[in-house]
Amino acid sequence: MRGKALLIAILLLSSVASPALAKIPGSFGSCTGVAAAPPATKDNNTYIAWNLDLYRELFLIPIQPILILLYILGISPFVVVQLPGGYKCVTLFGFIPILNEKGLALTLNAVPLLDEGKGWTHFHLMTDVMWYCATVKEAAERMKSSPRYAPGPGPLTITEFLGLNYLFADAQGGIASVEATHSDFYVFYGKNGITAQTNVHQFLKGYCPTLIELPALTGTTMRLVRAWTLMSFYAGKIDLETIKGIMRDREYARLNATTDPLQCSANPGLRQSICNYGETRFPAYWYGACEEGGLMNAIKQTIIWLLMGWGGTISSFIIQPEKGIIWWAPGNPDFFHYKPFYCADLLGMEGGASGRNPMGFGLLNTVLRPILCGSIYGSLISTIIYMLDLFCNSSLMPMFLKIAEKLLP
Repeated sequence: MRGKALLIAILLLSSVASPALAKIPGSFGSCTGVAAAPPATKDNNTYIAWNLDLYRELFLIPIQPILILLYILGISPFVVVQLPGGYKCVTLFGFIPILNEKGLALTLNAVPLLDEGKGWTHFHLMTDVMWYCATVKEAAERMKSSPRYAPGPGPLTITEFLGLNYLFADAQGGIASVEATHSDFYVFYGKNGITAQTNVHQFLKGYCPTLIELPALTGTTMRLVRAWTLMSFYAGKIDLETIKGIMRDREYARLNATTDPLQCSANPGLRQSICNYGETRFPAYWYGACEEGGLMNAIKQTIIWLLMGWGGTISSFIIQPEKGIIWWAPGNPDFFHYKPFYCADLLGMEGGASGRNPMGFGLLNTVLRPILCGSIYGSLISTIIYMLDLFCNSSLMPMFLKIAEKLLP
């Protein structure tokens, strides 16, 4: 009962907060994902990259300082786990699978979803495909044949937590952008070796609010156009440094065809850019706060950051699935350098790259391996999945939606 009460409290908080946030231009979610494979890459490697963006309005804990501390100590948020009978996976924070031992990589983008029906939750879907699939086609086919939960119309449908787009890449050079609702499904296997994804549907129609219905999607639409522009411009010339440059991009409006797009003048501090600074900047940019509101404003912004972290990109990831390498920056990648984490040996990948990892990364995974790769963790994950599916597919969710609607102004 306590577990269900906690879930209800979290969802209720998000349902009350999200309508207010949705009125802020560009404030709805801002993760950006891109993927590139041959023939778009000049080094014949495959890349999938993800800027993970969150807003401090939704979080009252200092996520950003914790991530930076882990980064300094050489401890990453990546933990290698294994469910009984499934592949080993590198997970984010122990729960979100992003790379498995067969070289299948996954990133996510929140999307508002206007659909209704019973089925597996997003957590269940991503766990299932990453533990049992080796290629993007296997993942897409398995996800398409699985029952998919959708919440239905109501105040919760505009929150970040009830809809996801999935971006896959594999060690064979496959890439795929997946849009999935309860009623419909679409998989896009890239165009000339590239694809991009943000917080809207590009292919499915009628399941995501329009810009008129939800103006906050303006920013994410602009980022999608910018991501496609950059990926298309560099197609055939993409390598690791190019991908890093794209994830560091802070321009969203201009493109002069006679110049390098990444050399356009930057507009820092805008939520519409791929490298997102939200509303509160990292203290390294305190001089900008000085210019905007004087020294006291700079001090205020720094205090807010220290207590709550800042809105925008809290982590950036670039995954090379065939090599088993994850590049990680614990914040805006134009400020923090990407640090490589070699996961092939921990996963037991054949043909993966080997390298020296920070001591904290290896120590963490070595200490936790007996627990996380054993039946205890598998039972815990299975229990969590079961509880989430039970809650979302029972009569509790419709009842909860009605309560939330009454509480909203």
